[in-house]
Amino acid sequence: MDIRRFPPTVAFDWVIENLLRDPANFDILENFLSTLLREGIRVVAVVDSETNRHDLLGKVNQLNLAVQDVNANSFFINLQTIYGPLALSKLLYGAGRLLLEDLNVAKKFSQTKKVVSVALLYFLPHTELEKGDDYVYQGKTEFYGFTTGSHVKMHSRYRSSDGIAVRNGISILPEYYLIAVEAVPETPKNPLDEWVYFFKNTNIPETFQAPGIQMAREKLDVRKLDEKERRAYERFLLDRASYRDEILSAGKVGEESAWRDKPWPPTTAI
Repeated sequence: MDIRRFPPTVAFDWVIENLLRDPANFDILENFLSTLLREGIRVVAVVDSETNRHDLLGKVNQLNLAVQDVNANSFFINLQTIYGPLALSKLLYGAGRLLLEDLNVAKKFSQTKKVVSVALLYFLPHTELEKGDDYVYQGKTEFYGFTTGSHVKMHSRYRSSDGIAVRNGISILPEYYLIAVEAVPETPKNPLDEWVYFFKNTNIPETFQAPGIQMAREKLDVRKLDEKERRAYERFLLDRASYRDEILSAGKVGEESAWRDKPWPPTTAI
């Protein structure tokens, strides 16, 4: 494929698997995550194992990150791109895997403040989620009385191991962000809109002003791919387009067999 036929910026879902494990590109992650979470985020390290890079069960690309906020509080972010139906099942699988496996990096569970799972959802069929009035949804785990329905909070002395206040008194239960990429407005109105517009359209206009997004535009210029990267990226785009067509043509939950066992994402690592 002639490189001139590619979109001008490398697709973010390919970038996650192939380029963002390089510390030189952590600033792309930091700017997006800071915009989403509305607090300054610094990526300390990628903590996922080699086996997490190609998840054959869930049609998922994922990146597990050890991060710090502006107050140097450490926590983990599970960033996933999820394709097609069964999005929530895949989301829970990825977050649970981080809790069970990659938290060993912290050595002690007491060091963990929280886990945040961010899912970029692509190719959702119309049956997957009820139509909402947004494209980003936040979820938290809370506890209520079984018979009374009253909300319970953890005692203050259990809010964290070192006295740091944690929202809702819960220090380790995951928070979830669902981002329905294809539902982002075509006319962005704020920095998060601009980032997700890029994820959807594989393009960053020169007029965008979200923190770090023009730096991402420069770093992810498709013309900067070397020949090996270009071939892998070309295969990815072709396979993704084919998979999207299958998802959209299946249409109904009862026709899941048409795509359920098809491996995705394909192994297009460099």
